[in-house]
Amino acid sequence: MIRALAFAALMPLPAVAQSTAADILSAIEAPTSELEQLMEVLGGPNEEKALTAMRLMLKSGDATMERMALRAGLTSTSGVARGVALDAFMNTQPTLMAFATADTEGEVNVGFEQWIDANGSLSSAKTGSFPIVVGPYLDDENCFGSTTLRGCHSRLGGTEFSFYVGSAWGTARLNDEGELIGSISHRFDANRFTGPVSLKIPLLGQLQ
Repeated sequence: MIRALAFAALMPLPAVAQSTAADILSAIEAPTSELEQLMEVLGGPNEEKALTAMRLMLKSGDATMERMALRAGLTSTSGVARGVALDAFMNTQPTLMAFATADTEGEVNVGFEQWIDANGSLSSAKTGSFPIVVGPYLDDENCFGSTTLRGCHSRLGGTEFSFYVGSAWGTARLNDEGELIGSISHRFDANRFTGPVSLKIPLLGQLQ
């Protein structure tokens, strides 16, 4: 009985089974090939065609295509494409992580440490990080709100993003490496550090 089963296992599969296997392989490979073609369009020399493809992919409802379009758009050399991608990304209501560095020579006074401690995490005397929570878009005020508070808490104009954290407004601009680079200033009091604080906000790590 065992020999019979072993022999049967070595026999060629029926034509239907072979056809089904081919269909499965074709189904697996076809989407990959199509996605590769889309990536070539997104990274191609025709900016208008790339922008059109990116917009269509962002509205496709397909999570994989949306991530691909966001990654390509956020790192595009075209400011228009970066702006479109940044708008789509912010509308997903992400929680960004800003990495802060105090722009000052010598010792930083206690004001910087207090502000970072109140809004995030201090990693050294001159560096720290804090979250920026992007809430739902408020059509009547043309800004992004908060998940817990009322009113505007961030705004977007092209590749420029401004936000409100810890009683201070910060501004950052998207570069072609998928990073928001900018600063935030806060007047603690007349005798304390007032900034500016340099910021780097990486976005690509959020595209899971």
